[in-house]
Amino acid sequence: MTLDVWVRSTVFLGNGARQATERLHSEGRRGPRTLQIQKQAPPLPAAKTGMESPCIPKEESCVDMFRTILAATDFSDDATNAVYRAAFLAAEQQGRLELLHVLSETSLKAVRELIPSHGDAEMKLIDDAQRMLDALGSRVAEDTRMAAVSRIAIGAVLDEILSAAEQADLLVLGAHGSNRWREMFLGTTADRLLRMCTRPVLVIKRPPETSYRRALVPVDFSPHSIAALNTAMRVAPNADIMVVHASAVPFEGMLRQGGVLDDEIERFRGQAQQEAMSRISSLIDEVAEGSRRLFRFVELEDAARLILAKEESFGADLIVMGKHGKNVVEEMLLGSVTRRILSDSKCDVLIVHEGSTATGSPAA
Repeated sequence: MTLDVWVRSTVFLGNGARQATERLHSEGRRGPRTLQIQKQAPPLPAAKTGMESPCIPKEESCVDMFRTILAATDFSDDATNAVYRAAFLAAEQQGRLELLHVLSETSLKAVRELIPSHGDAEMKLIDDAQRMLDALGSRVAEDTRMAAVSRIAIGAVLDEILSAAEQADLLVLGAHGSNRWREMFLGTTADRLLRMCTRPVLVIKRPPETSYRRALVPVDFSPHSIAALNTAMRVAPNADIMVVHASAVPFEGMLRQGGVLDDEIERFRGQAQQEAMSRISSLIDEVAEGSRRLFRFVELEDAARLILAKEESFGADLIVMGKHGKNVVEEMLLGSVTRRILSDSKCDVLIVHEGSTATGSPAA
């Protein structure tokens, strides 16, 4: 399913079903899609601003893998990209791949009311959806050698996805849906899904071509930062990882108004950067395991602007962000930084709840 998770209309299950099937056949004529898994990323670009530190070697150790990966699809192009990324991850991590398509119970009820003379219309719609999902699963298995378990669910789309996600270790979605005009509702539905889902949610923005090579992990040293870095190492076990922090001097504006000299402000800024670098090192020591390239970067900058700038300069193909959990106000809406990154970033984005744990069903 895609991030806007729109409630399916009966029109889609007519013309949309044919379009999706034709797209699958077209992909078959173009030949299989393959994933290139690279163990070594190309050299990193040199840092030009801020404070950066190179990799920190760690002793070799095993990082927990995702056992069950769930891809929800509405058969749109972006959702299909999400299914392929999920398949690649499942293959890379030797996990179980599950495909889910949800039929809106409200829409099916409308079919029954609109055409009561055709008692089998509802069942035909369900059968059509199952055939489309099976065809997609077969195509993915042929291209990736990763077999999937597919399932059609009937009910409220959001509730069904959340229920299925609770039995998985990772939920994978496309960034956009098959009806682009529905993106005006993206914020509300995305808020609800990402707020309520306790599993990591991977939002796919482009077709997968390789395993993740460079992951960017913004941190603010709260518990969800630990969860984000830990999950980044699991979903991208062979990637270079840049841990980035937007530094700030507490009450800088008030200090200036109070007559504190610019030299003193600059000294405070330098101290804040040094402290942030030290805390990132402590965070890495606490979380990081395995032999990998880990980088630290601290700069005095707006968090969203810094993340988007480092995405480009670092060449990130994945951003992993933690999400606060239990505070009632925080649960009402996604944070402004998270919203901005989901909206403006070009690469895939993984949102991690601070309480996320791999407790899904074991791989079959």
